[in-house]
Amino acid sequence: MSASSNMEVAKRQGLLGWVSAIEPFWTDLQHRVIGPALDQNDEQWPELFSQAVEGLVRVAWLSPRDAVRERWTSVESHRTMVGEFNLVLDAEKRGALARLEATELSIELLLGESERRAEYE
Repeated sequence: MSASSNMEVAKRQGLLGWVSAIEPFWTDLQHRVIGPALDQNDEQWPELFSQAVEGLVRVAWLSPRDAVRERWTSVESHRTMVGEFNLVLDAEKRGALARLEATELSIELLLGESERRAEYE
């Protein structure tokens, strides 16, 4: 399985990847995020690249977590990125809850086993 960007790798790595992977983002001259700069499938990419060459937009290297905390030029693009962030957080919460349930189950099994042993002693 391959990933076409650090963003995809960050999503696969969960919260750790989301806060530590560094990804280039297009920004305007007011430092507002336009979107991920590695997404060459984005129909705006050629225009943004040309604008970057002309000095009209810049590239900022941010973690996805830092990017969602910045101001953006588009509410829709920002909402999409926050939605991806929420998917990562939801997966982390599900994983933590699953381990909690496993801990509770193992404790119940151990207590049940201890009580059965006490009955036979």
